[in-house]
Amino acid sequence: MRKQLIIIRPILATAILAVVLAAAGTIHDPITAVYLAVYGTLRVAMTFSSRKRLDAGERNSSLATVDSGVPLLGSVLFLATVTIAALDSGRLNWSPSMPGAARIIGLAALALAGSLQVWTMAVNPFFSPGLRIRRNHPTVASGPYRFIRHPGYLAMLVATPATAIALGSVVALLPAFGYEFLILRRAMREDELLHEHLRGYAEYAGTVRGRIVPGLW
Repeated sequence: MRKQLIIIRPILATAILAVVLAAAGTIHDPITAVYLAVYGTLRVAMTFSSRKRLDAGERNSSLATVDSGVPLLGSVLFLATVTIAALDSGRLNWSPSMPGAARIIGLAALALAGSLQVWTMAVNPFFSPGLRIRRNHPTVASGPYRFIRHPGYLAMLVATPATAIALGSVVALLPAFGYEFLILRRAMREDELLHEHLRGYAEYAGTVRGRIVPGLW
């Protein structure tokens, strides 16, 4: 049953977006259709890349947990981005028509960000939507963590505004930017938590100085 739920979740998430886009009248747009295919593929890839999970004891042995409501709020803002983009480009036309080239760039940015997220989840079995430090939690320094300390957050920061652009909506960038603020705040909180509680993280941070953007921040 658990394995079935793991497979069903990304399909259900993609189906919800498909219903939203169909209700707004944008599902027949070719770039929107490609967006759904890319999104669904990435969700399935993320699911399977994270199958190297922790056992029950490791999952429940948190040393520190903060911002427990952030994943839910982030999901709401992402869904708001998709819904507003669909309504804008479909039935209501709040913003000017976006050039197809810009939408394709947004789609490519989404695919690259999603691929980075898949890579991050594959190398870090402790990756979690919740901000928590578990017992025996090591400092992960392989894969994308060789270049920046929070590659998963970089992926999230790119993917949501890229969704608004791929779906052809300037207005949808408003909830997307709210999502950006949420993730940036979350990244700062997590970095503080890791410095305080995670053994070896301070040394790692001294070597990999970029939290999200190498050489900048």
